[in-house]
Amino acid sequence: MTHRRGLWISIGIVASGLLILAGSSAKPLPAGRTDDLYQKLNALQEIIRLVNDNYVDPVDWDDVFEGAFNGLLERLDPHSTYIPKDQFEAINERFVGRFQGIGIEFDIIDNWITVIAPVVGSPSEHVGLRPGDKIVEIDGQSAYKFSQAQVVQTLRGEKGTSVNIKVRRAGQEKLLPFTIIRDDIPIYSVLAAIMLDERTGYILINRFSSTTANEVELALDELEGQGMTRLLLDLRNNGGG
Repeated sequence: MTHRRGLWISIGIVASGLLILAGSSAKPLPAGRTDDLYQKLNALQEIIRLVNDNYVDPVDWDDVFEGAFNGLLERLDPHSTYIPKDQFEAINERFVGRFQGIGIEFDIIDNWITVIAPVVGSPSEHVGLRPGDKIVEIDGQSAYKFSQAQVVQTLRGEKGTSVNIKVRRAGQEKLLPFTIIRDDIPIYSVLAAIMLDERTGYILINRFSSTTANEVELALDELEGQGMTRLLLDLRNNGGG
């Protein structure tokens, strides 16, 4: 099989100090850009010195730098984000191995927990949650303006435990109640790999994780063995990654 260029890149950032800004492993920049970057770093260093020496109150530098890290990445694009070290392990569980919970891809839309898609084979799929459902109540508590962290804390839990939620669904006047029993949630990316006709292969990717590239590679090998010469790659309802 011919070599394929990798399409998925996973990057985790855990910052423990300012040295990350000028790490020796960074790719060299062109001369002009390097000079400009060092000027900005020097300006930042001078701002830090002045604040540290002259600000009227003691400075919580952990909080200040967390704000700086977030601000830097927010200016790049909507998809770059800073993950503090104490949150990295929990977030990383979504991309490797398994975790225990109800199994949904979600986002916070208009201050409500909105189901992007239930994980295939998960408790959420079994009880009938649908894309677009808005979770408005969790165990009797309003879920309005829940943060991402609060969603994880309330919906994840040990296998066999239950959580009661109420859902607002488009076209339904009343809230829909669900009792969901938490379970192991497998991380699979490729949900289908089939031949649509003698030449056309079809691969459905549900989500991106650390195993996505390998799963797609195996699916491509299998389909090419069946005579695939063109491919339909289905990314609908994919939560991103």
